[in-house]
Amino acid sequence: MSGNIYTLPPGVPFLPSLAEGLQERLGERLSEALILLPTRRAVRELGDIFVGETGAKILPRMRPLADIDPDEPPFEPGFLSAQVQPSMPSARRRFELANLVGRYHLASGDEVDPAAMLALADPLISVLDDAAMEEVSAENLAKLTDIRDLVPEHFKNAAVFYEILQTHWPKHLEAAGVSEPMARRVALLNALADHWQETPPDHPVIIAGSTGTLGATSRLIRLVSTFEDGLIILPGLDTAMPESAWAQIRLQDRFISGTDIVEKATPEHPQISLKNLLSVLEKDRKDILIWGQDGDGTNPRRALISEALVPADSTADWPERIETLI
Repeated sequence: MSGNIYTLPPGVPFLPSLAEGLQERLGERLSEALILLPTRRAVRELGDIFVGETGAKILPRMRPLADIDPDEPPFEPGFLSAQVQPSMPSARRRFELANLVGRYHLASGDEVDPAAMLALADPLISVLDDAAMEEVSAENLAKLTDIRDLVPEHFKNAAVFYEILQTHWPKHLEAAGVSEPMARRVALLNALADHWQETPPDHPVIIAGSTGTLGATSRLIRLVSTFEDGLIILPGLDTAMPESAWAQIRLQDRFISGTDIVEKATPEHPQISLKNLLSVLEKDRKDILIWGQDGDGTNPRRALISEALVPADSTADWPERIETLI
């Protein structure tokens, strides 16, 4: 393999096709491979398919990107996990953040009961998770102009909201020697990318099914695509959509990265995450091969699905395009 990037067309069963293709492509080397999948469920299902359908005798290592276990390779103890602070357990985080919210309300003479404290903490947790996913530093949270829409009415015009997120909660985490759960996940992915950048693995690495929604994940995908034994399989990239329609899928929303405001992909169209990932990979759709097939892999059914997903701004000539499919 040599930095290959593939896609399974929309409508093709992803995991069965992935298992069959990897078995054919890698042969005996399949047992040496590391396969990174989006979720633990995907890991379990792919393992079942390897055992039940492909007849693989020794399974490859399979790990989830969305639910990293730092005690499993390539995140084993004493290696990457030692470079990143442990995360605060989710339940503990919720209760401690609720307690912090309650103390601030009590200090302002506005006492709230425990249930209300937990309810007020939940939107803050969502903001913290989103900030960690986008790698937004705490001091830049106040610059997010739409952040007030994510918080209770109670906080909308109160500086206490920003004080909790920007000052007091980070200090609380520092004193406890822990990090945000999502921040740890991002840090592990970045640490793995840094390590592989210096020391590429000597076995096949496959990232399959990920759209690279996290910046850390997209950077890891880009790195693996450069490996001699690296392989990327994207889920359902629409290679049949007309170029004029593809151009209408734009990056619209904004987020803050470090100190700069940059463009962020909006989830308005199903292909937006993949288009954003192709931008990170510096690839066009024509550069992406069809997994398990020769040629472009198109057929009338997939072409019709593609037409159904064309952005509304590009449908003026829809009758003519549909006519070509009949």
